Amino acid sequence: MIDGRQYRSREACYGPPNKGGGHLESNADCPERLAAGRSMMGFAQESWLYSALAHSKAQWNVIAQDVLMAQLKQKLNDADAFWTDAWDGYPANRTRLLKRIQRHPRVQSRGGRR
Repeated sequence: MIDGRQYRSREACYGPPNKGGGHLESNADCPERLAAGRSMMGFAQESWLYSALAHSKAQWNVIAQDVLMAQLKQKLNDADAFWTDAWDGYPANRTRLLKRIQRHPRVQSRGGRR
């Protein structure tokens, strides 16, 4: 289980005080959303997860978390928009995680089968 609330970078383009949670933003209005130095999990937790994936001998690895991982297609003033409170607000981190998952086979080689 990963914690996507406690350690993450603050939401991109966080608005004025008392505006509340995430915001629907376009890339033009919120270039900060795309910054590679932002993390949904926090970098210490990212490192822990990547290490656990790399060293796991389990046949299946399940990652549980609390918000939508897939990109959600939305529009704001006829432009593509992204909810900054979920993984759409941290696309560089989502890409890093998906690449790590791709890099490590889910089934270890046993008895000549894979």
